[in-house]
Formats: sequence, C-alpha cells, structure tokens
Amino acid sequence: MMKNKIKYLLIASVLIVVSASMILAIGVLPLPIILIFLLLSISGLSFGASRVSRDIIVKNATPTGQIGVVFGFSGLARCSSGRRS
Repeated sequence: MMKNKIKYLLIASVLIVVSASMILAIGVLPLPIILIFLLLSISGLSFGASRVSRDIIVKNATPTGQIGVVFGFSGLARCSSGRRS
C-alpha cells in the first residue's frame, strides 16, 4: 500500500512541476503566440492530470466513510439542492 502512495505522490509532483515549468517558460522567454498557446495547453493538461493523483492520495488518507466530508461534498450537495439548513 505504501508503494502506491509513493507512486501517486511522485506522479502528482512531476505533473505539477511540468505545469509550473511551462508557466515559467512563458513568463521568462520571448515566445511566439502559437508556442504560448501550446505551452498553456500542456500546462493545463498536466495540472489537471495531477489532480487525479492528489485525489487518490487524499482518499487513501481519509477514514472510511469520511471522503465526502474531507472533499466537502456534503455541503456542496446541500447547497445545490436548494435546501437550507
């Protein structure tokens, strides 16, 4: 189980570093507009993909039956249903 946690943490970390490096490159280097769009796309895809691994890490760290409380799903469902507590 520990190997899986380390694997997901490594994946999330690498993807976030890739995303950050793309943003840094856009800010530091003089790039043509098409390359800026390409780097922004890669950055967004890698950051979005990192969220999956992050969610799995959080899921594995939460007590059984408490995942909705940790992610805030219970409050979100209450607000979106139109009911007030």
